[in-house]
Amino acid sequence: MVGTRRNLRQVFRLWISRYEAWAPNRWDDVPPEAVALEPAIDGVYSAAQAAAFVEGFNTEMLRDPQRRWAVAIPVRIHYEGDLVVGQRFSSRQFSDRAGGNAA
Repeated sequence: MVGTRRNLRQVFRLWISRYEAWAPNRWDDVPPEAVALEPAIDGVYSAAQAAAFVEGFNTEMLRDPQRRWAVAIPVRIHYEGDLVVGQRFSSRQFSDRAGGNAA
């Protein structure tokens, strides 16, 4: 049986960064050093989705250099506050987290 951890798909957050003293040659180059400016898009994305965004954004930056560069950062999702097997819960927990609206 394959371990559960091996079945997890890697997800990515997309960030726009700013670099100095570097000249990318291809959309998939990675700056040796950069500063994170802002998340490109909210949420997490698969490797294929992240690559498509990075390719499109960075290809445009190659045409019109602004020293900005998209990067896909591998992240792990942490389900803080999630239930665990056997845990008791009440409807109040749903309304407290949803701002008063029960699920």
